[in-house]
Amino acid sequence: MRIGITLQSLDETWGGIGVYTKELVPHLLRADRENEYVLIYPGFGAPRKLLGQYRRYPHAREIETTESRIPAGMYWDQAVVPRVARREGIDVLFNPFLSVPVRGRFGKVMIMHNVEYHTVPNVYDVKTYVRWTILEKVILPAADRVISISNVMTHDFRKSVHYPIERVRTIYHGVSEKFHRIEDPERLAWAREQYVLPERFILFTGNLYPQKNFSTLVKAFAALHGEIPHQLLVAGRPRWKFDDDLKLIEQLGLSSRVDFLQFVPNDDLPLIYSLADCFVYPSLYESFGLAQLEAMGCGCPVIGARAGAIPEVAGDAAMLFEPRDSDDLARAIRCVLDDDAVRSELVRKGYARAKEFGWERCAAQTLDVLKELG
Repeated sequence: MRIGITLQSLDETWGGIGVYTKELVPHLLRADRENEYVLIYPGFGAPRKLLGQYRRYPHAREIETTESRIPAGMYWDQAVVPRVARREGIDVLFNPFLSVPVRGRFGKVMIMHNVEYHTVPNVYDVKTYVRWTILEKVILPAADRVISISNVMTHDFRKSVHYPIERVRTIYHGVSEKFHRIEDPERLAWAREQYVLPERFILFTGNLYPQKNFSTLVKAFAALHGEIPHQLLVAGRPRWKFDDDLKLIEQLGLSSRVDFLQFVPNDDLPLIYSLADCFVYPSLYESFGLAQLEAMGCGCPVIGARAGAIPEVAGDAAMLFEPRDSDDLARAIRCVLDDDAVRSELVRKGYARAKEFGWERCAAQTLDVLKELG
């Protein structure tokens, strides 16, 4: 069988989707030496700079679609990729990023990374809702299989999206082994200097838009900031509809207590998790919630919203709070910071929980789905 994988999303700056693509592809190539792989790069964007990184796998061939350098992902997916798949004799095409070609006589597998368009109102901008409508009404029906990333998401997908549920497969993400506790004082000192990190801080990772519920964290921090010496550290950047969050910081007099790091490379995140006193995940909905596992793997206690797949993925290894209740979140933060026994238990359970999620398993289960169509 010849399997094609499109690599438009091979870019860590895309967040979870980029991490998923970067981790899954090499694990899939290592897990499967029987089938041939054609890795298809767009002729635009950051991924094309990575061409050649899989050359050590003799059963994989990388190609750049130089026939089109138009930087429009949907055009590339629908006009360029089908021609490449036909020319390369692809039997099954897998897109790690929310799309498959509508036309083409080959099996088509795509992954759905979220359903927040239905579960959390007014999360996205108009352009994104238009893209989702096209995806749901035109592109999704062309997929032979759809991968969901949690049981909660599969349930919500069943309720909200018109697609045969018998074609949906639930496969958890993994967490990279790079996310482990770092004790090396030189590396930690480097991170403090490189990112100008405060001595003690509460960590939030992710870009700012309404789904992330950052305002509830800001309100909880405001209730605590007089009691604790911590800064609130944001490893991420504003994305859309973030003005109210930034205004709230100013209105509550927290401008000097909230630090923004913008984008942090994945290789550096374990250092920051290892230095944080706790990690807070206040999202109104996460279809999986990879960041909490990354924090757990680094021995950083996790406080998570009781929403979406956060409880499903966290198990009993996180302290949960009601997502819109800033007082409940403040209570949870205070408990984790003040109670050594609670903190130690969360760290212990977090290490164990993170080990339950591996990219090897994710790759093996994804391969099973691809073989269904081969």
